[in-house]
Amino acid sequence: LRRWRKFVQTPSSRAVNCTYDAFICYSSRDRAWVFGEIVKELESLSKVPYTLCLHERDFEVGIAIHENIRTAVNSSSSVILVVSDNFFESHWCCLEMQIISDWLVQR
Repeated sequence: LRRWRKFVQTPSSRAVNCTYDAFICYSSRDRAWVFGEIVKELESLSKVPYTLCLHERDFEVGIAIHENIRTAVNSSSSVILVVSDNFFESHWCCLEMQIISDWLVQR
């Protein structure tokens, strides 16, 4: 997280057209670690809290998953990939990574 903070904009300087400071891409099997470490640190313990986009709480019900991913990525200043063995075994994480790759090319 310390390295990420060096490269990401501070919450107060978030791009005007972005709803979130970061979209976190992770496997649901890593949920406990993501919420216990990353989300807790960035949303609760930071001097200036970051606004994070997490699929399980911020995706809209009834919208196709790939559209939710695209919207989340396009609405975020940056992306945090939580890469683990679980990540590479997840079809959804691979789809998210492909959409993020496309987003990076377009930036």
